[in-house]
Amino acid sequence: MTTDLELELDPADLPAVAEFLAAQQADPTRHIGYLNSEPGSIMEQLGGLEPLGTGGLVVARIAGRIVGVLAAEWDTDPPRCWWHGPFVAADADAVEVADALLHRAVRLLPSEVTQQEICGDDRHDWLAGFAARHGFVAEEASAVLDRNLGADLPERSVATVPVEDLVAEQRDAVAALHDELFRNTHTPGDRLVSGGTDRLLVVVEDGAPRGYVAVERQEDGAGYLDFLGVAPEAQGRGLGSALVAAACHEMRDGLGCRATHLTVRVSNTPARKVYANNGFTQQRVLVPFRKGYSIP
Repeated sequence: MTTDLELELDPADLPAVAEFLAAQQADPTRHIGYLNSEPGSIMEQLGGLEPLGTGGLVVARIAGRIVGVLAAEWDTDPPRCWWHGPFVAADADAVEVADALLHRAVRLLPSEVTQQEICGDDRHDWLAGFAARHGFVAEEASAVLDRNLGADLPERSVATVPVEDLVAEQRDAVAALHDELFRNTHTPGDRLVSGGTDRLLVVVEDGAPRGYVAVERQEDGAGYLDFLGVAPEAQGRGLGSALVAAACHEMRDGLGCRATHLTVRVSNTPARKVYANNGFTQQRVLVPFRKGYSIP
């Protein structure tokens, strides 16, 4: 390691860190998934990292100048860490700085956290090599789609019920459907129906949940469509598209969002068609690298 490289935990000059990260996020050859793009919302996001906030932030400096950043966010159910980074300045040694950041940051994780994930733009210069060196495996990429939430929203054509208005048996059914459709995901069904998102809207027919959509307002004020699920017996009749339209209206009118985005696997052609028909366009493609687990 270069003797001039210094690592710092929980930096005091968070605005400078946020400016560094915003510049990195604007460059597709440096862009990392999960992190916002504007300095103000990045600062808010870093402060809200679970469980340590900015205490999970490691900054690399040379002669006082920021040359790298890595932040840890983890949970114990599932026992998984999502790495925000690593970010390395273009004129610094990416191998040296990124490896040093991970070596220090991984010591923050409790022993029960056995799963790790990093994610970056598919145009990233060096992330794939970094991932391979540290035992991460690339899995299927996801497209990031976005749209404005202006006056041209698709018509809201289906009645939805907030999950909190369902009876216990119906909430349990939504949780079970979610776990069936999204195996090994970051938000299990029981958490999703118990306040794991800002809004969870459900379509109920004959007393049974047939589909649902989960949305939230993020730190930068944008909406995020997190989950869209339709029961197998209700697929093929436009319910997914109707739920997307309902989600857009909810994010605009209920959460005050002016724009929204989502991620969808690049191979999921039916879902991508649904989103395109509702005005979403592709912004970028993100590649996840996972260690200790896989999402089929």
